[in-house]
Amino acid sequence: MKASLYIGRPFGIRVTVHWTFFILIAYVVYINIRHGSPMVEVIESVIFIFAIFGCVILHELGHSLAARKFGIVTNGITLLPIGGVASLTRIPEEPQKELFVAIAGPLINLAIALILFFILLFTGFDFSSLFSLHYLNSIGFLPALMLVNVMLFLFNLVPAFPMDGGRLLRAGLGLRFNRLQATRMAARIGQLFAVFFAVWGLFHDPFLILIAVFVFIGAQAELQDVQSKSMLEGKKINDLLMRNFTLLNPQMPLKQAVDILLNGQEEEFVVHNGNKVVGILTKSLIIKGLSEYGQDVETEKIMETDFPVFTKDDAVKDVYERLQLSGTRIAPVLDNDILIGVIDIKNIHEYLLVFEATVKKKWF
Repeated sequence: MKASLYIGRPFGIRVTVHWTFFILIAYVVYINIRHGSPMVEVIESVIFIFAIFGCVILHELGHSLAARKFGIVTNGITLLPIGGVASLTRIPEEPQKELFVAIAGPLINLAIALILFFILLFTGFDFSSLFSLHYLNSIGFLPALMLVNVMLFLFNLVPAFPMDGGRLLRAGLGLRFNRLQATRMAARIGQLFAVFFAVWGLFHDPFLILIAVFVFIGAQAELQDVQSKSMLEGKKINDLLMRNFTLLNPQMPLKQAVDILLNGQEEEFVVHNGNKVVGILTKSLIIKGLSEYGQDVETEKIMETDFPVFTKDDAVKDVYERLQLSGTRIAPVLDNDILIGVIDIKNIHEYLLVFEATVKKKWF
C-alpha cells in the first residue's frame, strides 16, 4: 500500500506499517492521558499495542509461509489499525490448500497463547485472577498478551468471509460445491455477520463497525472476482484477441503518440521496431513523458520495457490474473515470435459485462 513505512523483511517478505496505524497509537495515548494515567502506564500501553501487532505480523507470516509451500508469493504485509493484511499474489483454489493457508494464521496466535500459558504456569501465575478482573492492563503484560492471542484465535475463526474463518468456511464448502457456489455462500454468510457486527458496534464498540465495513465490502469484491474468473473459464486469448490496434515506432516523437491518443479510443499502445515488440506505452506514461521531457522526446525513452508476453493459446483466466497483479493493462500476443494481436484488460472487462448481461444471475 502507498503511504506505508517499511519496517523489515522477515523470511524475505516485505513488512510495512500504514500511516493510519499511528492514529491508533495516538488514540491510545489520548485515552490514557484523559483518564489521568501516569506516563509509565501510557508507555506500557503503547508497548502493549506494539506487542499485539507483533503477534499480528507473526499471524500474517503464518499465512504467507503456508502459501509459499504451494508456490504462492506474498507481495508484502501491511499493518493497519484494524489488523494486518498479507498481499498474496493469489488464493489457492483447491479447498485443501486454501484451508491450510487460512488456518495457518490463527494457529500462530494459538501457539503464542500456549507458549505464554506455559511460561505463566512455570512462574506460578494465579490463573483464577483472569476471571475476576475486567481490564487487561490490571492482570499484567504477559497474561494480557496471552488473552489477546486467545481472542485473536477465536475471532479469526468466526465464519465471516473474507476473514480467516470465512475462508475456512469456503474451503469446507468447496469440498462439496464448485468454487463459485462456495464463494457465493461464504460471501452471503460473511455479509450477514457484517450486519451483525455493525449493529453490535452501534451499541457496544464502534471499532466493530470498521470491521463490518471491511467484511461486507471485501466479501462482495472477492465474490465479484471469482464470478469474473468463472466467466473466463475455458476461454483462450484467441477468443478475445484484438487484431485491430495501432503500433508505435520507438523513434516516434511523443507528439505523434499524443495525436493518436486524442483522435481515437486507444489509450495503451504496443511499441514495435519492425521485427519485434520492444515496449508498451500507456496513457499515464504519455502524460508523465510530456511533463518531464516535452512533446519532442522519442517514444523509446519513456516506454515500459518490462511487460508480459502471451500466446494465442494461453488461458484468458490466467492472463487476466497476471495483468491484474502486474498492473499492466495491455500485452502483446505472439505466435512463433510474430506479433498477431494484443490482449487488453479493458477488453476483458467489456467481455465480462457482455457475458454477464446475457446470462441469468444466480443468487444465494
